[in-house]
Amino acid sequence: NKVYDVYTSQMKRLNSAIFPLSFFEHLMKSPSSLLFILEHKKNIISYSFCFQYKDNLYASIGGGNPDFFKLRASNKLYNELIKYSCEHNLNIHLGIGEKDAGFNLFKEKAGALNYKCERHPNDEWMIKMLMPFLKLRLVGKILQFILKKSPEKVVYTAMPFT
Repeated sequence: NKVYDVYTSQMKRLNSAIFPLSFFEHLMKSPSSLLFILEHKKNIISYSFCFQYKDNLYASIGGGNPDFFKLRASNKLYNELIKYSCEHNLNIHLGIGEKDAGFNLFKEKAGALNYKCERHPNDEWMIKMLMPFLKLRLVGKILQFILKKSPEKVVYTAMPFT
């Protein structure tokens, strides 16, 4: 519940759709699921939901508390994911990102290989067209309404690795 509180606060700040708590409860029941949490003075400052499958660790939903950004919590969390992967002899997949966005630049500077992700049906053209509208406050409210009506459809459309 504490992680979910940080997650919902983050999604509201980003004007993004908020997956229901039941999604995360279901996610964590999977034997391949892991949750990495970074705390500072009893506050959750960053988190990452991950999946481990064969010799791979896949980072999925993650984020942090902006009150602690100055502590560089995301970098520390990535270090822990990498450390875990090395200790268990795993390849680490940090997930998808937008070309030239901060997350991808971080991965490149750390020596990661970037691959193009394919998704079927390929909705890339639609996402590029809608990107400017996704930043509007009204769109965030519309996404929340749609998510409440059909959470599974939105989750499986928005999360190609789900």
